[in-house]
Amino acid sequence: RKPQFLSYTVRCSRTLVLDSKTRDGRAIRVGGKVGDVVLLPGKVVVWGDVRIDFFNHANATGSKRKLAFFIVFHTTFYSGEERIVINKRYIDMLHKDSSNKKCDADFKITMTINPSPESLDHLGVAHRFRQIMTRIGEHKTFKRGEVMVQEQDVKGTLFLVTKGSAEGFVDEGSEAHEGGPHPLGACVPGPSLQDNVARVPIITIVGTDQVVGQAQFLSNAS
Repeated sequence: RKPQFLSYTVRCSRTLVLDSKTRDGRAIRVGGKVGDVVLLPGKVVVWGDVRIDFFNHANATGSKRKLAFFIVFHTTFYSGEERIVINKRYIDMLHKDSSNKKCDADFKITMTINPSPESLDHLGVAHRFRQIMTRIGEHKTFKRGEVMVQEQDVKGTLFLVTKGSAEGFVDEGSEAHEGGPHPLGACVPGPSLQDNVARVPIITIVGTDQVVGQAQFLSNAS
């Protein structure tokens, strides 16, 4: 198969924590032979809702990139595991490649999980942060369908979920969109199909002990 040049990003709860392109400014050459095993450099602490995007480049030094495929998972479901293996049929955008034109049928992504001191330190800080929120935070009960926090919340509100779960959604009720509210995980077309642009789904589901609003809290604008 023709070699490809890829870069990737890692986001936790929609917050960017790693961009491989910023390491040395070069994309990674992959493929070329059936059965190739490619080791992608990258060591990062992940938590909660994780999304990894993979991008295509025209060449190793090309700055423009196009989303090729992505995976999403939640660390809660892999507690105690040493590896996460995601086969092609579960990789978004590649699962539709039934004719195997983009990659082999047995293509898969394997991630090694290492509970390093760095990750343990991060978990300790997160635990203490939840303790502080529990001690000094104001208790509030939300009804089903009630909005907890909106994107670009100028107040920088944080919520610690102590019971139940919450899901992110997009409200398409504006003049530019006619789809109405739908989950962030639903793949729906963008406002215009003339340029074949479609929205990339972002799954955001939080449960007990998860913090809502942390993406805004951790951003440069906060």
